[in-house]
Amino acid sequence: LVGNYNSSTGLWTIGSLANGTSAQLTIQARVDIPGVRVNTATITTSNQPDPNPNNNTSTVPLTPLVADLAVVKSVNNAAPNVGQTVTFTIDLTNNGPNGATGVTLTDVLPAGMTLLNSSVTAGSFNAANGVWTVGALANGATVTLTLEARVDAPGAKTNVASVTTNDVFDPNPNNNSDDAGLTPPVADLAVVKSVNNAAPNVGQTVTFTIDLTNNGPNGATGVTL
Repeated sequence: LVGNYNSSTGLWTIGSLANGTSAQLTIQARVDIPGVRVNTATITTSNQPDPNPNNNTSTVPLTPLVADLAVVKSVNNAAPNVGQTVTFTIDLTNNGPNGATGVTLTDVLPAGMTLLNSSVTAGSFNAANGVWTVGALANGATVTLTLEARVDAPGAKTNVASVTTNDVFDPNPNNNSDDAGLTPPVADLAVVKSVNNAAPNVGQTVTFTIDLTNNGPNGATGVTL
């Protein structure tokens, strides 16, 4: 660097510059927000007249890439019985206006569920850590992750999918994740049995009464006694 550069004022003090020589200033800057930027450099000299002022200013525009990544998640059965298999479908869409690179989506099953199978329309899915490496996603493109899982335990469960990318700016983080909930039905079946005579004589007839009650909170199917 010839001369001195003041980063606070943006002033590069060059001093003398011989005929036919060049000097170069390099500035490294981080882009913090989206939107078109214009960076302008203007040179002045107070000692000699400049016969061509038309080349004393140069401007460089830049437009940071923007890609709105949106996640939509659904489950085919929100009220499965314990032991049943459900299918989660995760659609990831790039709403643009630019393409996105370095895209990854994380989806880890909640406790009480076991992953049985997975498939993707692009990239690869790591079943061990729940990371879907999508890679590049063009403007307007949609890719899908499908997860088949077994419900192993009762209780409400929520499965969350979240997308990230460090390569482009996402202007709408509110749609970067979505969840699908399921609640296996629970039914407390209670049996009460009685007999009308606990000390009958041989040859007598007795009557057993069996009352079966569903104490809920859900209905029950496939009941046998």
